[in-house]
Order: sequence, then C-alpha cells, then structure tokens
Amino acid sequence: MKTICEYKDIAKYNVLKYRIRHQFVGVWDVDFKGFTFGLSGTFYSFMENIDNVFVTILPSYYSYAASHLKKGSSLNDVKPKFKGDFILDTRIGYHFTQENRDFNFSFIVKNITNREYTLRPTLVEPPHSFGFRMDMTFN
Repeated sequence: MKTICEYKDIAKYNVLKYRIRHQFVGVWDVDFKGFTFGLSGTFYSFMENIDNVFVTILPSYYSYAASHLKKGSSLNDVKPKFKGDFILDTRIGYHFTQENRDFNFSFIVKNITNREYTLRPTLVEPPHSFGFRMDMTFN
C-alpha cells in the first residue's frame, strides 16, 4: 500500500509543497445612513503536498487527512479528493463627519463560527476574535 506522501511528488501531482490549490474570498458590504455592515467568507482548500517529515513526526497526520476526505474518496486513491475550510468574518461600523474630520468606528469579529482549522501541518489558526477599530481622517 502506498502512503499519501508517495503521491506528493511534484512531477506526478503538479502541486507545489505548502501551497493551497484553491482559495476563494467573497466580500459583501452594505452602507446605510452612516452605518456599515459587512460579511466576508473565505474558502481554503486542503494543503495536499507536504514534506514526508511531517508524516514521520506527526503520526496523527493520516487521521487528520482522512477526516478531510470527501465522500467516496480514499487516501489510497491516486489523487485523493479533500474537503476544504470555509471561514466567516463580520463587521459593523458607523461613519460620521465633524469639523473637517471623518470618524469611523468598527466592531470586527473574525471566524464567527469559531471553527478550528489549520492551513499547514502543526499550525492551528486562531479561534474567533473580537476587535474594535477607530479611524480618524483630517481633511
């Protein structure tokens, strides 16, 4: 039985190491009477090509890769098909002008579903986070 990394040869698989094959970003913003609302969605495909050293030092890599397989696909396939990760961010803000100054106040939530995901082996991406931002522009 061949291991998943035996199929990761660049000549056979045509994906550079540590690269994500597909990434999609969609952004939707609404402005109404000084208020803004925005929603962002980012899709990252599974990182298919990594070094064999990660499989050696991380025995759980096979179970991690198997958990991202699409239905009907297997790690023994020549080109296994993997599911990706979809992350949502949102923001709400208010904009006003006073005495030749523009003020923007924003409340930002990253990863609103608090999804645990990783784009590279051994690097877990941050959980949801909250932020407040104020911008001031002088005219």
